Amino acid sequence: MTALELPVVFGKNFSIGNDNKLFVEAGPYVAYSLWGSSKVEKEGVSNTRHDIFGKDGYKRFDYGLTLGLGVDLSNKIRVKCNYEFGIPNMMKNDAKFEGTTLSTYRNGTIATTLTYTF
Repeated sequence: MTALELPVVFGKNFSIGNDNKLFVEAGPYVAYSLWGSSKVEKEGVSNTRHDIFGKDGYKRFDYGLTLGLGVDLSNKIRVKCNYEFGIPNMMKNDAKFEGTTLSTYRNGTIATTLTYTF
């Protein structure tokens, strides 16, 4: 899925010498899925769906929490790792894949960012 996301993050810096800082961040996010597709493979047969937000598909609206940890080196280089985890089940209530019971799907993202400021 491709989504438009708005995080609201609060952070705290800790000096670790010279101009270097360690920082932590946390906060909520909201997201709206714009488009996507899914591919299910069963017994060697592949099926791709492009209407994943239909009656038996995924919900478009997501929300959750984001946590981040990083370092800011000499106010020029910033390295950050963060994890986002979605709270709601993204599958619609009646969503089933052939031969299965009700499915559960929650978004989760691990990201690493490297920034150079000039």
